[in-house]
Amino acid sequence: MALKTGTDIQLKINASYIAAETDTSMSMAADMLDKTTKSSASAAKEYMAGETGGTITATGLYDPSQTMGGNDIIALLQAKASATVIWGEGTTNVDLFYCTGLISGVTVNGPKNDVASYSVDIQLTGVVNETKL
Repeated sequence: MALKTGTDIQLKINASYIAAETDTSMSMAADMLDKTTKSSASAAKEYMAGETGGTITATGLYDPSQTMGGNDIIALLQAKASATVIWGEGTTNVDLFYCTGLISGVTVNGPKNDVASYSVDIQLTGVVNETKL
């Protein structure tokens, strides 16, 4: 088994790694369609899988001077612009997920006596593809 360290998993938005990334996660889900009928066995619910979708969340240290360091991501949110998103290991010849996404939220934190940080939430739209790059 080839375990991966979380440090290897990175997020790119429009071909740029997000600056000073500290954490990232991707969540995928399928709608569960209720297909229960009056004649379902033992009055148990029955389901089938419907449409799929997902989200990506990432956090980083806030540096507005860097590409995708916070301000560029806020600009994408304000423009309501779709972005090309690549999520996965940041080396070559590895499995990566790529798709289109919309920035659904950005939070910038400025705590006392600590480094400022930001987080971004991305709603994936369309098909999520897996490939080796």
